[in-house]
Amino acid sequence: MGIRTPSVTSLNPLFPASPTPAMPLRQDDLEELAPPGYESDTSDTALPTCEDLRLDRPVARTPRSAHARRNGRPVKALNRPARAICRILAAHGWSNPALGAVFGVSGETARRAVRNVLYSPRDRVEEDYDRVDPEFRVLYPPVGGSNNGLTAVLQIGPNLRAYRRTDPAVEGDDDAEDDEEIQCLGIKRRGQKPQPLQAITGNQDSDTQHQRPPPSRLALFLQSVPDVNLSQHLPFLESQGLNSANLHTVALWPADAIQHMIEVLLLGTPPARDGRRVNGLTATEAVWLEVELRRLRRSVGGLAQPMSPPSGATLRQFLRNVLGLDLSCHHDLIVSQGLDGHSIRTLCLAEVVPLSKLGDMTPLEVLAVEIARIWCGNDNGAKS
Repeated sequence: MGIRTPSVTSLNPLFPASPTPAMPLRQDDLEELAPPGYESDTSDTALPTCEDLRLDRPVARTPRSAHARRNGRPVKALNRPARAICRILAAHGWSNPALGAVFGVSGETARRAVRNVLYSPRDRVEEDYDRVDPEFRVLYPPVGGSNNGLTAVLQIGPNLRAYRRTDPAVEGDDDAEDDEEIQCLGIKRRGQKPQPLQAITGNQDSDTQHQRPPPSRLALFLQSVPDVNLSQHLPFLESQGLNSANLHTVALWPADAIQHMIEVLLLGTPPARDGRRVNGLTATEAVWLEVELRRLRRSVGGLAQPMSPPSGATLRQFLRNVLGLDLSCHHDLIVSQGLDGHSIRTLCLAEVVPLSKLGDMTPLEVLAVEIARIWCGNDNGAKS
């Protein structure tokens, strides 16, 4: 019977992974560790670049017939560099199905590569970054000060071994299991002692008698970004229009729209609502924000409605769904500036009306209108 510890908080605290019952591991299930520099005789898997990952572009799938065979059976569908990429991306929050989609394999195949337990011999995870393009170390650096040690083997006794997952839990993963667990043989399951509750006495300050309001969704998201301190930019991001209410919607924008939004509104010294230039994100911070928005996109799933207005939509219909944002509350404001359903689809809103005259519209909302306008193209049949 195995021991299971409570699952740890995932990289993104908004989407904790659901614990899955652990299965006991037989002693013979753990394979020996590969010698240093070992090259496994696996298939010639096509490898993604960091640019492929940024654009959500899958690699060419290796035909099953092209896989090498050993003892009459196909060997692992992912070669050594591909397995390294799986573990590196998993440490940064990629789910098993998302990893499988990159390589054109199943989520279960990706899960086996991430766990690195049943291979013969098992990969040396400390060599993972040596097997991939150096750009991965820059954009997906080691998490937690280790070289992506996703699986550690514990030698408990001469005839007893166990393994432990050391990677952060992956959110939104149907295949995720055994998060921060120890499985071993012949050891009784031990319960965790509950933490004693601390009563609040009348002598304590009144501030401590009331819980502080929980951090906003955007604040939690920024706290989850590794290696950079994006939390310091929370007021700036909200002033530009990125907030807790639209965070998930913006994460579902196409990759090029997200990149354009970051470059125009957030990077360097972008213009604020009053026209002043403000200090925004550095290049490194911008890259990490884009990476985390893409990861959040995989967690939240798709929208129930299309992200662009229907052809021939009225102004109110157009504003009701601008890249997934409902901007219909600004209908009267836009009409007061002399715009209608036709002009808003044919003219650049930011060029026709100064941002200072658009009232409560944020820079992000104005940019969303412009992107949607480009998508829709000229439509002379639009109504007001």
